[in-house]
Amino acid sequence: MKGELDALKLIASVNPSAIVIIAFMPIFGTAMAEIKPPKPTEIARVIATARIMLPRTPLALGCVRPKGKHRAETDILALKAGVDAIAFPHEEAIGYAKAQQYEFNFSPYCCAQICIDAFRNSSK
Repeated sequence: MKGELDALKLIASVNPSAIVIIAFMPIFGTAMAEIKPPKPTEIARVIATARIMLPRTPLALGCVRPKGKHRAETDILALKAGVDAIAFPHEEAIGYAKAQQYEFNFSPYCCAQICIDAFRNSSK
């Protein structure tokens, strides 16, 4: 995932106020409908790398990511990789967060805003 690493290096160079990670998901009826999405472990690797490169920057997993079991696995791995917020988390990820006794809350806002809110709340 060299392209993603290059993108993270570029993003880190401008000291962003937040980062939202999204993952390709094929959409029926489009030219890319048959392209496989990245594996959950690959998405988690990008998140972990972003967390290491920018440890104090709010980091969210956006809503654009594959659905179903892929989403469940991605969301749990994202939590393990250090994400601050997840847009529309899978029920299994919510269960995992509860089992790990993570502090969390639900927000009706866009992933960019929930990321900032999550960081603001964790700083209190």
